[in-house]
Amino acid sequence: MARNDYFELAAPEHAAVASALSFALGVNSPEAKISIRVVLMRMLIERYRLICYFFLCFLIAWSIWIPAGILAPKATALILPGAWAPTLAALLITLITDGRAGVRALLRGLLKWRVGVGLYAFAILGMLGLALLSVGLNVLLGGSVLEIEGVAARFGIPAEQAHLFIAFAPIIFIMTIFVGGPIAEELGWRGYAQPLMQAQIGAGPAGLAIGFIWSLWHLPLFFYFPSVVGDLPIGYYIPLITVIGVLFAWLFDRSGGSVLLCILFHAGINFALGIVRVQSLTILLVLTAVLALVLYRRIRLVKDRFTPVSGP
Repeated sequence: MARNDYFELAAPEHAAVASALSFALGVNSPEAKISIRVVLMRMLIERYRLICYFFLCFLIAWSIWIPAGILAPKATALILPGAWAPTLAALLITLITDGRAGVRALLRGLLKWRVGVGLYAFAILGMLGLALLSVGLNVLLGGSVLEIEGVAARFGIPAEQAHLFIAFAPIIFIMTIFVGGPIAEELGWRGYAQPLMQAQIGAGPAGLAIGFIWSLWHLPLFFYFPSVVGDLPIGYYIPLITVIGVLFAWLFDRSGGSVLLCILFHAGINFALGIVRVQSLTILLVLTAVLALVLYRRIRLVKDRFTPVSGP
């Protein structure tokens, strides 16, 4: 396919505008017309980069998850490529709008590790603490005691070897970082989208909005791979993940834009949700919402603490 044909297909909606601009400028060569169309495409992406970003996140992931769910519903490993959609979309759009320098700036968030010990504790243990508190309150209110066998089974450990779960919990936590969402998603959701949206509407509202979009992004998994989302009821999952978005926003803000801490926090969420039983979900949702409200009040108006990879 010739370069001219490629750009015709890549941006047909801009063909008329590009032709008119070429005529007005007295440009008739095919190469010049191609350059104009590329510029117009770049301008469009720059103007609507958040919309383009979220669109790509859904397009890449769902185009993998839905066919995989229909054709191979038991092959959960097939969802892993789709999990990288947020990061791939962020890198692609940043490369288009800001070039290699922008990509390097985006990746620097992964290297921000010099933060307070308290923030590391919050990232790793915050959601686990809320989960254990919700389980304890559920028991006090007459619910059943947490069975270690059930928890171990959710992490793939046989019931007869359930005692190994406690011994290997740190290793399991580390594995959750590298398998699935944490390392695959956070460069996109928090590293790219959070500062861009935060610059427009504030950190708190941005955290809520991204949390809601993030929860909807998982929808195909509920229908085809429910075990991947912990077999949680969708009615709990969407509001819980939405308010967790505020916790991410607070952590990202307090850590100076550390994507690394957001990865750890994401792993902590996955680990914690593997412990909570359905009977404790209501309590967990309430506790998380209360904490999110407290943190929201502290960051709701923060806009310019970070410089987005691309300007607002």
